[in-house]
Amino acid sequence: MNTTPSEPAPAIFTESDVRAAVGMPDAIVSARRAFLALAQGQAHSPEPWHLDTPDGSVHVKGGALDGAGTFATKLSSGFPGNADRGLPTSDGFTAILDADTGRIRALLLDGGYLTELRTGAAGAVALDLLGPPRTDTIAFIGTGGQVRHQIDGAMHVREPSTLLLIARNWRRTTELADWTRHHYDVEVRAQELDGSPIDADAVVTVTAATSPILTRAQLRPGVHVTAIGSDSPGKRELDPAILLAADIVAVDDPRQSARIGELQDIPQADLAAATSNGSLTTLGTLLHDGAPPWTATRTSVADLSGTGAQDAAIAEIVGNLLLH
Repeated sequence: MNTTPSEPAPAIFTESDVRAAVGMPDAIVSARRAFLALAQGQAHSPEPWHLDTPDGSVHVKGGALDGAGTFATKLSSGFPGNADRGLPTSDGFTAILDADTGRIRALLLDGGYLTELRTGAAGAVALDLLGPPRTDTIAFIGTGGQVRHQIDGAMHVREPSTLLLIARNWRRTTELADWTRHHYDVEVRAQELDGSPIDADAVVTVTAATSPILTRAQLRPGVHVTAIGSDSPGKRELDPAILLAADIVAVDDPRQSARIGELQDIPQADLAAATSNGSLTTLGTLLHDGAPPWTATRTSVADLSGTGAQDAAIAEIVGNLLLH
């Protein structure tokens, strides 16, 4: 006779449950916590697992933060062509596990929402740390689902008067412009991605590009650039000259950025020199020590390849809200 006490089955929450529980303000708090934990050695976040397919990719990430009651594992997919099918470009779910027993406490069938949200929050943290205090114009390159979260995150930390939307597909650009005007009381302008100069205080690249879409010549002095799209080998959005000329390059995870992010094409000697002189750093270090004062001629870059620590931090917030 089996006398082992039964345990309740894991709670299952839908995307609507998760969306109702957490939004950008909580996500920004979780991103700050994750980056600080990474910088202080208080996060355990292994390298992500990737599966590339002809039409998209799947990523598995996970992480645990010291002192947290839970940890998390996340699967997410990204299929850019879904936009032409009228389908979401991302999907996924998160498993929340008990930190003491390893038992699954909840499954969040969030459809990739948490990945999109925490990535938008990471962009907000980077912009808040490194962007000009007065940011009149922010440019966004790309038209996928994530760019909407980058816009939302930016609007939580800055009050721009103009948002500049840049892409190659004019139909998608105008659709994004309509969405932006509906959600935010700002001037919205559209520009074709054709190599022409970008008149903006900050530029956020949100694409699946495998060759640079942004060059140094397009940028004005004092600009801040956040690169979101490079999250697997072969992807890159920025001309290496942008990173090599930047006064500050801040990444979420240096080893990961060198393997799958924008640093993967930078020579090791240049990376070593930048680390030595302090121009290559992490967002967590800047949060802990403070970012250098902004100047009108300083150029900065943030490379966000996405970490399991971010997934663990936002999952803990969601778990606390939904389970208790």
